[in-house]
Amino acid sequence: MSEKKKLSVLIAEDDPDDQFLFRSAVIDAYKHVDLHIVATGQQLISYLLQKAVYAEKADNSKPDLILADLRTPFFNLSNIRELRIYSQFKNIPLYVFSINADRDEASSVIEAGGSGFYLKPATYHQLKSVIKEILKKTGLTSS
Repeated sequence: MSEKKKLSVLIAEDDPDDQFLFRSAVIDAYKHVDLHIVATGQQLISYLLQKAVYAEKADNSKPDLILADLRTPFFNLSNIRELRIYSQFKNIPLYVFSINADRDEASSVIEAGGSGFYLKPATYHQLKSVIKEILKKTGLTSS
């Protein structure tokens, strides 16, 4: 049996409690993970651009997955559009979570370049389940 690839996940979440929940759920869903958390969409863009500049270093590659909390003014549709402008970031799966169950908002996320939209789960176990679903959907894990 081969060892799992180390997964690189970037999380954009402004709330420290939710940062902890996302971090824990991702680690529980996929043990071999390198996580980085930013609080805003602008920090996410800056982080990715800085990583791109230093990409020749072995430990500085783009993330395999981005998870983001859609919450104005911290992370919004314009951040998704800006991210997708850069060719090196166009194919990174970007899944957006929101406390709003608005269909228009979900459609807007997809139109802006998001890979998927989820209602922010109410429990840790639901969040872990959604993250496992995203990992499977993106082909990052088969289990």
